Amino acid sequence: MLLKLLAAGIAATLIFAQTVLAQPVPLKKEHAYTGPRRPAAQLATVYGKIVTNLASLLDPLRMTFICEVDGKSHRGLMFSSCPSIVYLLPGSHRLTVHHGRGNAGASGTISAQVAAGRVYEIEVESAADRRVSFRLREMPAGFVLTYKDVQPSTYASGTRQNSRIDPAAD
Repeated sequence: MLLKLLAAGIAATLIFAQTVLAQPVPLKKEHAYTGPRRPAAQLATVYGKIVTNLASLLDPLRMTFICEVDGKSHRGLMFSSCPSIVYLLPGSHRLTVHHGRGNAGASGTISAQVAAGRVYEIEVESAADRRVSFRLREMPAGFVLTYKDVQPSTYASGTRQNSRIDPAAD
């Protein structure tokens, strides 16, 4: 009887853990403009990737966040509480970004001209002297941002991997 209860407890724990692990990791998004929410066609979308590889200690967590837009902070208590995705009105903007890799991190500023209905990825280039630089890469026209684009490791499989990230949804 005790063995059956133990087996049932282990099974329940495994099912609960599977359910918890299958839940989507929330992405922090920020509408970095004043006024009412607007449709994606009227906004520029800028995002940074969050890459986790729990299977390898040689490839640590890499995260890129947007912590400030045009001088306004979107930072919480830590860099990881900055948004991964910001929605901007078309025009010229200054973005302060933070990139972390393992225990190391760097911040920098990108000045960019963005267009409505376009998506931009923050690219991080690392130099041999451990310096990093940031730039925006404009995605092809018609590009639709999905969960897999922002968190490739987390959404490598499952039902949400190619789900569109909707600026109207929170």
